[in-house]
Amino acid sequence: MTNQEVVQSAIKKLQENDEWIERFAKYAKNLENRKEMYKSNRLRFRTKWPLSGYTSVSMAMKPGFEYDVRFKGQSIGVVKFNRQKELVFIKGAAYINFKGLPSGVKFPVIADKKILWRKGEDPSKKHAGIYRSFLKKYEKDLIPIFPEHVRENLLLHEFKCSSSAQKSLVGIKPVELFGNFFQMPTPFMASNHAIGLQYAKKGMGGGIDILSRVRHCGNRLCVMEVKDDYTKDTQEQALQQALAYATFLALLLRSKNGEKWWKIFGFNGNMPKQLHIDVVSLTPLKDIDEQKDEEISLPNNCTLHLYSLYFNDKALLAQEKFEFKGTYVKALKS
Repeated sequence: MTNQEVVQSAIKKLQENDEWIERFAKYAKNLENRKEMYKSNRLRFRTKWPLSGYTSVSMAMKPGFEYDVRFKGQSIGVVKFNRQKELVFIKGAAYINFKGLPSGVKFPVIADKKILWRKGEDPSKKHAGIYRSFLKKYEKDLIPIFPEHVRENLLLHEFKCSSSAQKSLVGIKPVELFGNFFQMPTPFMASNHAIGLQYAKKGMGGGIDILSRVRHCGNRLCVMEVKDDYTKDTQEQALQQALAYATFLALLLRSKNGEKWWKIFGFNGNMPKQLHIDVVSLTPLKDIDEQKDEEISLPNNCTLHLYSLYFNDKALLAQEKFEFKGTYVKALKS
């Protein structure tokens, strides 16, 4: 399937299954209503490296205020406020899914269903401080059994870095939801290239790996699909998966609640009449395929711009500074 055909297929499926319009309008309204309180509570919940705070659209819409805690991109549990307004940690099913510990070393046992996130006024109450210290101590040893999100997490931190002297790629910031990393949901299942693009109803669609705001030729959104290996096929699959998601965003931003989503994505001012969305495949550097830059114009005054981007996998995992390669580097410098 060509890139143009992917876009046409995505538009057709969104037109045939228009329930997403009301669904995402409801998301936008609820997120708008909860924004200030959710951000305020986030100030009471702090994570330090190597932990990261995540959320999701569905999590942010729940009656309570919950935050997904991840270590190397792997969710280890949820932090939420209890009735006493204390932060409690609830371990996840995958909280011990790591390998690489030295012989004889085991994870601290968390037998209680809920423990305080940090030490409270009552010293008799158990808290997660020992567990957090353990993760920090063995950070270099621990490798998630399911490593798909490790690179994604490191790339998010790389793009979030505020110091231009330390950033390997300037002019880019990840879109966060109320101060948390998150994956923007879509109504598409696009990861299985063999069966093609599938429409998915509530709760079943895929999320965008990295959604960012970029500044080049004005303010744009950037949809990135991350792969942890490189072949010409995986790069093409990544690009077309990102392309389907970007097509959805283009229609979402032109829907009746598009301005609300524009603000949720962190932009100030009104949405421009002519939208530009960057679509990027993000893969480890092996063989650079300097694809020709491609533009696809949609009938709603939105243009999708396709690029490639490569990272040094070894340097990224070692958290060393490196230079990105690919056509997107040139675009951001233009």
